[in-house]
Amino acid sequence: MTEVEAPAFEGAPPGTRALEGLVEGIVFRDPSPFAVMRVRVGNRLRTVVGEVDAPEVGKSYRFIGQMVEHPQYGEQFQAHWYEHLLPSDARAIEKYLSSGAVKGIGKGIARRIVKTFGDDTLRIIEESPERLGEVPRLKEDVRARLIAAMHEHRATRRVMLFLASHDITPALAGKIHRTFGSACIEILRRNPYRMAEDIWGVGFRIADSVAKRMGRPADDPFRLECGLTHALRDAQEEGHLFLPREVLIKRAAELLECAPETLEEPLMRASAASKVITEDDAVYLRPLYTVETRVAGRLRRLCERPGKSPPTDAQIESLSNLQLADKQKECLRGALSGGVFVMTGGPGTGKTTTVRGILQWCHKLELKAVLAAPTGRAARRMTEATGEDARTLHRLLEYAPMERAFKRDSSNPLKADVVIVDEASMIDIFLFDALLQALPDDAHLVLVGDVDQLPSVGPGSVLRDLIASERVTVVFLNEIFRQAEGSLIVQNAHRLNRGEMPLPGTANGDFFFIEEPDPRRAGETIVELCSKRLPDYYKFHPVEDVQVLSPMYRGDAGVTALNQRLQERLNPPVGNAPAAPVSNGQARVGDKLMQIRNNYERGVFNGDVGIVSAIDVEEEVLRVRFGGAPPTLDEDDVEYPFDEAGELALAYACSVHKSQGSEFPAVVIPLLTQHYVMLQRNLIYTAITRARKLVVLVGARRALQIAARNDRVEARHTRLAMRLCGEAPADDAELF
Repeated sequence: MTEVEAPAFEGAPPGTRALEGLVEGIVFRDPSPFAVMRVRVGNRLRTVVGEVDAPEVGKSYRFIGQMVEHPQYGEQFQAHWYEHLLPSDARAIEKYLSSGAVKGIGKGIARRIVKTFGDDTLRIIEESPERLGEVPRLKEDVRARLIAAMHEHRATRRVMLFLASHDITPALAGKIHRTFGSACIEILRRNPYRMAEDIWGVGFRIADSVAKRMGRPADDPFRLECGLTHALRDAQEEGHLFLPREVLIKRAAELLECAPETLEEPLMRASAASKVITEDDAVYLRPLYTVETRVAGRLRRLCERPGKSPPTDAQIESLSNLQLADKQKECLRGALSGGVFVMTGGPGTGKTTTVRGILQWCHKLELKAVLAAPTGRAARRMTEATGEDARTLHRLLEYAPMERAFKRDSSNPLKADVVIVDEASMIDIFLFDALLQALPDDAHLVLVGDVDQLPSVGPGSVLRDLIASERVTVVFLNEIFRQAEGSLIVQNAHRLNRGEMPLPGTANGDFFFIEEPDPRRAGETIVELCSKRLPDYYKFHPVEDVQVLSPMYRGDAGVTALNQRLQERLNPPVGNAPAAPVSNGQARVGDKLMQIRNNYERGVFNGDVGIVSAIDVEEEVLRVRFGGAPPTLDEDDVEYPFDEAGELALAYACSVHKSQGSEFPAVVIPLLTQHYVMLQRNLIYTAITRARKLVVLVGARRALQIAARNDRVEARHTRLAMRLCGEAPADDAELF
């Protein structure tokens, strides 16, 4: 094992050092990836820190970087690059060969090979493979596999060093190599922009920086085409399905720093190659065009389907334990009148009661109805409200994570006569497409939601487009019922939705505004509210019952800063208490965490909130207790290895977008003029309607006035409504 001052690879900065050693211990590791390791280099132990993905004790590595002096931890080797090394002594080589690294070689064969060549085994296989004939009883197919394995290792090393020379991080290099394999160098030399097109997580800017280091010109045709498709992908992240041609050209020209007219020909080439679809002045990425037209075609056929006879007033009155208003009765009559029905309304307008009525009517008709929602929390609320099982849409459609596909589709449709989906405003175009493909020919789809809430995080504006098309039956529930009239949460949500300022709270009320326009002091007030005032006065549990919802991540009253301050106040570190890495910090036992992506294997979903119940540093696992989560190892706890804890985030505060589909006993909302770009009526309306018992706004009255007046919903470029009306093409080919 060596430590040398030398260029580590072609193009490495001067003074770079290469260090080779055996990892003897891992001091710290998180999924970012980042690791602190103790590495044996000759007779000396070195501390190595850097971006190393899942290092293993007992394995040898070559690290590339510089020695640095840390003000607290002293001398460290800062690794910018690393690669796995093959073992160099006979015992380690035997273990390596029999570990499964080469298929078909067990301990016996490995022992014979190493006995023949000793420490030179791997060098001989690579440089003089014909000498494998000297190994007793070694079959020809085993020889071939050994030679192929060494060739693959050599090819991998060549690829990784090529990527290192272009300043690509090890984690990203591994992803690139897994995608393109041994042909990686040839592919990237021909078109480095393939990285951005074929690999999720590699954007245009990374590919462009590599291309520049490779000497590619600014007017490279591949670069111009990639800039156009990247602009469309950025638009998709904003919720758009397409961009108008002029907007696309303008965005791409700014990105590429080129004249707009130079992009006309690249756009034509991208269209000819079907990378994009141009329809009039709209330019789509091909998958988005395909899914929108398919959804439109399926919906048009559903809308043309004859419905069942609506219930009479007498039949509605016969439903048990339900007192329904006229609009609610209209919903019962319309729910099964065609293939698709939409019920929309704000808080307190009786959506849940109406769903119970629709379910009772389905049971009377002996129709099988299934309930679903986009998130786990929304599905659990639906179950509690109706007394019937509700599932997430992904569970209903039987999502298979390994295949990244739904098992329920046109060839294996759902077994249901009626599908009722709550929180429909959260459904994006891709999930809606999957639902429609799995819907049986003769089934009815009932969508329930609040169209005034924030739109889906993913692309599209499904609920708004369905309503705007006027092709589906829609009922707007707009009457606030008596039991909700006394709630200022409900009244003020509706006032805000009409552009009116909320009514001031009163003692023992459920809605308050605390004026504190200074961001730093507003943050301090929020911490005091969550940690002392609300628990003392209302008896709310400061962690489990109170949720801070901020419009932004940055700033003194943003999600990031508030999470840090609330964790320090509500769950400070005690002595050497264990901690575990999560996506936005270090979690301790008792901390509040949120699942930030769906995990179907664990049964937890994006937006689910839980409490850390245990951390085992030696085993590198943490356990989280989610409300209503299915039982696992310790009945109620869900286990996460440290390297998968990036699915979790500290959640004393979260964004309003992340709270969609959830409800909390008490909600605290910072509202400041520094949040100006996010001060939109539907965002604050969504935040307020997340609370069951109490809302506290903290901030500037001016910010609340801006939000109340700003009814501008960011328009999303979609043509679903037009296609439903027959004003644009739809895929009317029969899917079933």
